[in-house]
Amino acid sequence: MNFNNYNQYSYVVYYSPDPMDRIIIDYYNEEWNVTSKPNHIHQRYEKEGKETVFTGNPETDIYLLLELL
Repeated sequence: MNFNNYNQYSYVVYYSPDPMDRIIIDYYNEEWNVTSKPNHIHQRYEKEGKETVFTGNPETDIYLLLELL
């Protein structure tokens, strides 16, 4: 997990050394056409950003992340 004092966030889970064997949840790139914009998730082995319930609030996101794992 990455947090800073500017309300920026990303959650990254790496499963193996394969570059696409990961899950990334973030808000950095607004190019994805999702209703949760700018928040989005990159599923394992997928480059595209998809809609997510994550909001960048660690008080609620940590429980969602635990469910995901």
